[in-house]
Amino acid sequence: IMEKGAEKYEPKPVPFWFVLGLSSFWIICTSVVGVILSRFLSIPWYSCLLSWYCQGTLALFTHWLGHSKILNKIRIFNYWYEAHMGHHVVDYPASKFLTPRYQAAKVDNTKAYYVSMALNPWISMMIMPRESWGVVLFVVLWAVGILELYLADKIHMEIHQRGSYMDEVFPGFDYLRSLHYYHHHGSMKQNYAIGDFYLDYVLLGFKLQL
Repeated sequence: IMEKGAEKYEPKPVPFWFVLGLSSFWIICTSVVGVILSRFLSIPWYSCLLSWYCQGTLALFTHWLGHSKILNKIRIFNYWYEAHMGHHVVDYPASKFLTPRYQAAKVDNTKAYYVSMALNPWISMMIMPRESWGVVLFVVLWAVGILELYLADKIHMEIHQRGSYMDEVFPGFDYLRSLHYYHHHGSMKQNYAIGDFYLDYVLLGFKLQL
């Protein structure tokens, strides 16, 4: 049962410069943080940038699996499909995209991302030079991945909330809400990302307007 006050959302066309700006923002932020940390921790300057995009890729693949009907046919994995599709079909269909407060999923659909969170530091470190390996680097890579998933979850909850504080803090937030609405609308086979749509644009399917 949807929370009282749930309503349809009227999306707006999203300019492509906004999507490019988002990607540029994350690249700059993770690079700057990586450079600062490299001065104190003796890790490569690109550590945060690499971990951010490795985690993002793993999370996006996990999200894509949550829409895969093939996955639903495999008994050990069908929990993820059913839980995630419940978010789309039961909790937040396109016709009831906004609620006064975020409505938690009837079935927890976040656990699948724990796998990507565990894999990220290992995969990221394997890409980096062997001489840079170490406990400190591993912890930094892991922390960046956790931060990314946390931010994605918070942004996602605010997207579905009518009158979110992010509408005031971030002037372009409604563009972000529109991009996510297009993911909930129709085939649900595009705009899988939350804040950086590079893989959607390149591989998975991208939509800027109805």
